[in-house]
Amino acid sequence: MRILLAGAALAMAVSAPLVVAADEAAKVLECMQANVPTSLRVQEVEFSTSDRSGTASTLKGRLYAERELAPDGSRLVRAMLLLSAPPNLSGAAYLIREKDGDLRDGMYVYLPSVKRVRRVTGSIADGGLMGTSFSYADFKQLQNTFGGARTTYEGGGEIDKRPTHVLAFRPADTTKGGYTLVRTWVDTQTCVPLKAEFHEGKDVRKRLVSPIATLKQVDAYWYASVIEMHDLKQDLHTTLRVFAVKPGGDISGGFFDPKTFYQR
Repeated sequence: MRILLAGAALAMAVSAPLVVAADEAAKVLECMQANVPTSLRVQEVEFSTSDRSGTASTLKGRLYAERELAPDGSRLVRAMLLLSAPPNLSGAAYLIREKDGDLRDGMYVYLPSVKRVRRVTGSIADGGLMGTSFSYADFKQLQNTFGGARTTYEGGGEIDKRPTHVLAFRPADTTKGGYTLVRTWVDTQTCVPLKAEFHEGKDVRKRLVSPIATLKQVDAYWYASVIEMHDLKQDLHTTLRVFAVKPGGDISGGFFDPKTFYQR
């Protein structure tokens, strides 16, 4: 695992914010992206959601992801979530395909009840992912470590006595809606985001937390085995748990083809 040595760099960022802060942002992003394997299988993911009335629901499934090498040398995100529970959503699938650095135009969902693939666009992308407090857009941003946004380094912070880098992500194109700012606290030791606040204008719409005790390592990669997302506007809370993470290995392209992904 590539670990950032942050102490001296943070001191320099305070004294020369215009130059060094930009350099630090690039270093932190590089470390975050290096912590994402080129391919990934998660044998089981679980979304446990509760609302203000106390109603609870659980989704279970599998996740497949890869970073496909583009002609220009960049890595384009491909991710597919296939649900197995509850019974009425078994076989439902969700696909992300990044295109030219933009994930918003490459999202698809398949529901067994309608037996067809639907493209996720516009306001639908900002809606709940199958009833959870994660939106379709949230999910793709997490898969892409907040790629495609303008990034500002805001100095050092601390989460549960753990030193962090604080980054601010702003969308390059605000005409497509979504969040105006995502402020993220990144663990200096593992490059895993421990906290994120998703802003709509001046208000914090959602807050994401990854407890330090849930960080795990597989091979050279660190990940949060538990991620909590709070939708402060709707008073909705979802806990995402991941089990049996397997980085590396070949994954069939059919998992990421809009015509066949749900058949996997």
